[in-house]
Amino acid sequence: MRVVWDTGSEILLAAVDYCSNCDPATTLFDSTASSSYTVLTGGDYDYEFTQGYADGTALTGEWVTDDACFIDDATSCVSTYEWVAVYDQDGLGTTIDGIIGL
Repeated sequence: MRVVWDTGSEILLAAVDYCSNCDPATTLFDSTASSSYTVLTGGDYDYEFTQGYADGTALTGEWVTDDACFIDDATSCVSTYEWVAVYDQDGLGTTIDGIIGL
């Protein structure tokens, strides 16, 4: 995935395969290919996540967990990593698949 580093946030927001209006030229996360992908519900997660940015980009998604590796090395992997699966977006374009906070 191609993500943009964001100094103003602390989470990963990534476009997923069930995104209703994501550009097909982007690399969408295939939620069906992961046996550990789980949508979080209940408690703090019983709501839709929406994030807007100064450039007009708007992202809507839901909290999920999955096992994640941030580089191609087993030592960079974490299990049940919490992030936002973006299923509606405006403004990401065709060269960006998501945003990751620092």
